[in-house]
Amino acid sequence: MDTLHVPGRGADEDLGRLQQRAQRHVSLDRDALVALDGDEIVAVARYDAQAGTHAAEVAVTVEDAWQRQGLGKRLAVRLARRAIDRGIESFEATVQPDNRPALGLLRKLSPNASVRFDRGEYAASMHLPAATSYGP
Repeated sequence: MDTLHVPGRGADEDLGRLQQRAQRHVSLDRDALVALDGDEIVAVARYDAQAGTHAAEVAVTVEDAWQRQGLGKRLAVRLARRAIDRGIESFEATVQPDNRPALGLLRKLSPNASVRFDRGEYAASMHLPAATSYGP
């Protein structure tokens, strides 16, 4: 697990004991990043690799007060770069139909992402090299 500095909110911080506990749950098949405002976790991005494939299920959660500030995008790009280093080639996500910000983030990260409506929710798949070219 790693941290992301929230601009204007202090220096990058090590999670200390929380990070040590989390490391037991992070492996080559899964990873997570968090963004902190002081000691408070304000956003989390994580992936879990799908056994026998080069794909992983991804999820990004950002507290309401921190949405629309680029935080989810920054976490997703960092997470994608780490996943590529571990052999992951694509991310897959399930998005609720009313979650327009998440659909917008998918399109920003990977304009050619495959997004289809299936059983009441969106199923998305994005090729990772496209997602990592977006920015920091």
